[in-house]
Amino acid sequence: MKHTVQKLIVSLLILLLPLGCAMNPVSNIFGMIGIINLSEIDDNRPGNLTDRDEIVAVYHENGEAFLNAAETGSFQDLESIYGVSEVIVDDRYIDIEFGGSGFGSSTNYYGIFYSETDQLNAFQLGPSPMIELVPKDGGFSFTDSYHGGNGFYVEPLGNHYFYYETHF
Repeated sequence: MKHTVQKLIVSLLILLLPLGCAMNPVSNIFGMIGIINLSEIDDNRPGNLTDRDEIVAVYHENGEAFLNAAETGSFQDLESIYGVSEVIVDDRYIDIEFGGSGFGSSTNYYGIFYSETDQLNAFQLGPSPMIELVPKDGGFSFTDSYHGGNGFYVEPLGNHYFYYETHF
């Protein structure tokens, strides 16, 4: 049902796009993109969780599910947890995405990743392993002032899970 409604919304937007662009091309295109992104929000989870405390609370409230996922390797099951928007499985880590904000070069991402080896920068958006992370607020951070202030913060949660946020 969800996908049918999404397809209907996207189809209507595509039909209405030429009319909106004729009135004000730039703002209407970005408005349509925003509406399309909202259609991806599932009814049983928030569309964008970006607060550290809320994300860490989700981890602690669902500790058994996170432990079970690590033990069984069934990380996709975590997508049913309220707050999780997507789970990406990679050879080196599991990315449990919660949300993001911004556009283009001013983008922020928030979530939890799993690293069986407890590597603080195993995550795809983390800094190179050769970059030294500095202790900060119970976790570790890196800020690249040379490239416009890109940043990375990681905080161990236990059981090979880490809270992360990246800023570009």
